[in-house]
Amino acid sequence: MAMTMVMVMETVKEVIRKRRIRKRRRKSKKRKSQRRNVMKPRIMTSCQHCHQVKNEGSAEQTPPVSLRL
Repeated sequence: MAMTMVMVMETVKEVIRKRRIRKRRRKSKKRKSQRRNVMKPRIMTSCQHCHQVKNEGSAEQTPPVSLRL
C-alpha cells in the first residue's frame, strides 16, 4: 500500500507541474499579443520616411508613401 501512495504522490506532482507550465504558456501568449498591439501604432507614427515627406512638404514624394502604407 505504501508503494501505491508514493506512485499517486508522484503523479500529482507531475500534474501540478504541467498545470504550471500551461499557465506560463498562456501568460507568455497574452504578453506577446499585447506587445504586438503596442508595436503596431508605434511603427506607423515613427515611420521616418513619412516624417521626412511631411517636413519637406514636397508633392513629388507623397504618392509612393501612401501606396506603401
